[in-house]
Amino acid sequence: MMNLKFIIKIIECFPRRITRQGVFKGIRWAIGLFVLFMILQAFFRADLVSPPATPIFEDRQGVFLTEGAGEYRRLGFWDMPDEIPIRLKECVLVVEDKRYYEHMGMDWWSLGRAIYENTFHGDNQGASTIPMQVARLQNPGGRNFFNKLNEMMIGFFMLVRHGHENVLRHYLKIAPQGNQVYGFAYASRRFFRKPLQDCSWAEAALLASLPKSPSEMNLFDYWGFQRAQSRARLILRLLYAQKRIGPEDYQIALRQLGDMQFQLREKRPESSYHYILRVIQEYKDQYGAPGGALGVKKPVRTTIDLEMQSYLAESCSRVINWLRNLGAGNLSVMVVRRATGEVLGYIGSADYFDDFFDGSINYAATPRSSGSTVKPFLYALGLESGKFNPGSILADLPFSIVGPKGEFSLGNFDEEYIGPVLYRRALANSRNIPTMRILESVGLERAYDFYRKCGLVR
Repeated sequence: MMNLKFIIKIIECFPRRITRQGVFKGIRWAIGLFVLFMILQAFFRADLVSPPATPIFEDRQGVFLTEGAGEYRRLGFWDMPDEIPIRLKECVLVVEDKRYYEHMGMDWWSLGRAIYENTFHGDNQGASTIPMQVARLQNPGGRNFFNKLNEMMIGFFMLVRHGHENVLRHYLKIAPQGNQVYGFAYASRRFFRKPLQDCSWAEAALLASLPKSPSEMNLFDYWGFQRAQSRARLILRLLYAQKRIGPEDYQIALRQLGDMQFQLREKRPESSYHYILRVIQEYKDQYGAPGGALGVKKPVRTTIDLEMQSYLAESCSRVINWLRNLGAGNLSVMVVRRATGEVLGYIGSADYFDDFFDGSINYAATPRSSGSTVKPFLYALGLESGKFNPGSILADLPFSIVGPKGEFSLGNFDEEYIGPVLYRRALANSRNIPTMRILESVGLERAYDFYRKCGLVR
């Protein structure tokens, strides 16, 4: 009963008759609130944001190794050089937004032309300026009137808050280039293997042609490359017509563009999969994610040598069958430059894709017994102690140790004894018993201290 009385009192607060003037006033208020909402949300969405940059990994000679993908497998988002290369700037502006520095987010001449062409000629022309494209790239949505209006407002506030130069720089950082690549700096490294500053007029025009339709102008596809070349020629013609490029540079650019050939996408070398996974993991540990680095401007140069890597892979393929006849299941190889500790070659298994012998396991990084690896250090200590020389005689005979738990007998791997053996031959044949006689002679504490100085003890 109380609730009913309360509702009746609320109803009595409204006017008994709705007048035309009241309706118009309500509509004006609604429109005003809507406009205010659009302005406020556009202002607060006018930040320049992008995903973290993702790296390209190269070997020590600058040969492509792999690339680290970020969120949604996207690549790129590299920072632009301190100064935007003039060739790229001219190519992008002439085809994307030729009056960029003359407007504040909306080019009304382009909008009028697009409306006319779409209405009377049926052409599907757009009028999106660079700020509007940045707004759409940062806030993807359908192409309709309200989204276009929103992009115009966000673009306006971007220019107000950040200025034309910074908005252009941000566009060049996040513009789609096809093949999941974003940003011109990354695309230049990925497609041309060179810094953006070194791109010629032809290369800059080819890159500038991609954002219009990245999937159709795929530089790793023959027909996609042809379409990109055609649009790049259009860009060069526009530059020449507007006298932004001289006759000689124009002819050189056309010839270079015509001589370009599409290239197949570089793939990760199969022999280096284990090393690649290790490098990406180390990068992730340092930056928090494969795409976690900020301010990436150039590829990450690793220490691996792919020529040596290829040689090691071929050698492993030849040797592995012989080793398996001796009972081995797999192998791993690591080549390290002793002076610097740089890893030049890294084979984690004979075949990464061999499921029967667990080829996907990285045996080079799998903890296991040091085994005979530490023997040469003990032999070196024996020489250093002065008690032995390469011609010393060691007894390869049954050997026992008496410890707290009783007597413990040692043996060789082949369970045989060869009697007296030269010091150097005992090392060359990795005999266990002679090694224990050296340890007995130099002392356990001294041997442990020597291993510690060599960095073999944690």
